[in-house]
Amino acid sequence: MIQIRHRTTGASLWQLDASAFAGADLRGAVLGNAELADLVLDDADLRDADLGGADLHGSRFDRARLRQASFVGCDATGTRWHDADLSASVWLAADLTNADLHGVTALRVVLQSVTAVRARFTDARMLAADLSRGRFDGANFAGADLTATDLTGARFVGASLRGASFVGARLDRADLRGADLSDADLSRASLHGARLDEARLTRAIFADTVLAGCHGLATAGGLEETIHYAPSAIDAEPADPAPTTAWRAAWAAATGRTLAR
Repeated sequence: MIQIRHRTTGASLWQLDASAFAGADLRGAVLGNAELADLVLDDADLRDADLGGADLHGSRFDRARLRQASFVGCDATGTRWHDADLSASVWLAADLTNADLHGVTALRVVLQSVTAVRARFTDARMLAADLSRGRFDGANFAGADLTATDLTGARFVGASLRGASFVGARLDRADLRGADLSDADLSRASLHGARLDEARLTRAIFADTVLAGCHGLATAGGLEETIHYAPSAIDAEPADPAPTTAWRAAWAAATGRTLAR
């Protein structure tokens, strides 16, 4: 028998008829402000559970089922979620610093205003998710599928976004300074007012992409190697006239090689 207790008062929140958390059935459990740090919850079923304000730091949730669970304001620093299902879960203002979410399925997940500095989202499936206003500085999204995702106002300073799919995504006012977007697919994406200072765009794919009022595009690397399957709307605001010429020339040369899919 396991008692799950409140992180500050010690009051009992849930009694689990098991000897370990791995594989535990916690569907619909109300675990607000629970103490669940440094535990192994692999294969646990937490669908529809409420873990708002819970302390999860250092815990492992590999292959856990977490559809429609709530993690509002929780401490999930240093956690691991390999191949877990986080679809339709809500993480408003949660802390996922240094978390490892490799291979998660997170369709329509809400990660709004989260802190996920240096977190790992490699090969994650996050279609139609809401990552707006999140802080993902230094995070790794290599190979992630962010199709139709809302990334409005999110920070990706120094992040790795190599090979990620942003097809139809909203990156308006996103901060991508120093981010690596090599091989990323930005088809039909909107980057209105985005920061692209020193970003890497080698072999990035553009097709009907909107880059209106972007800052720092002139300083981005790999412009001459971008791939264009259809014309894009460009209205950038380079810092000064000198890089403008080089940027315009590189972009014109790249768009002149528009390819057929």
